[in-house]
Amino acid sequence: MFAESALAPVSWRQLAYMVIPDYVKKGISATRALKEFRIAGGEIRTQVWHEWYREKAGLMKMQPQIERMSPEKTVPKQWITEADLKRPYHYRVFAEVDYTDFTTGAVETKWVSFYTDELESFEDWMTEFERQRQEFNYRTNQWISRTTFKGVVHQRGWGY
Repeated sequence: MFAESALAPVSWRQLAYMVIPDYVKKGISATRALKEFRIAGGEIRTQVWHEWYREKAGLMKMQPQIERMSPEKTVPKQWITEADLKRPYHYRVFAEVDYTDFTTGAVETKWVSFYTDELESFEDWMTEFERQRQEFNYRTNQWISRTTFKGVVHQRGWGY
């Protein structure tokens, strides 16, 4: 006869760590993948999920080098992650931004991303991000007091 169970139970955290690579391969965004995981009954902290997702997507491989780059430099192609982006652009740029409220002076740190077709310097990308932010009327009651670029993803199969 068989023992009751030869397998140990798997925690939601362990399961999340195992399924994230499948979501990455399918090109599903971290937010959408987390939503699907939670709909299926999974439980995990949002911050942990996004950290693991960035790791599995390869966004963190070159992050220390990218963070140390000077603003007038362009990210070398060998530091750029290849993926199937959901929008028809060449690049998706990730950064950590401090927003400072004009009225209260309160500072809020957020991870942001935006799409672009140009491989440019961080200075130029910051200008483009600010243009998109104004165009979409996003956080117009705040100014960007600090930006740290974290990673760049290139649309797989597209030219640079």
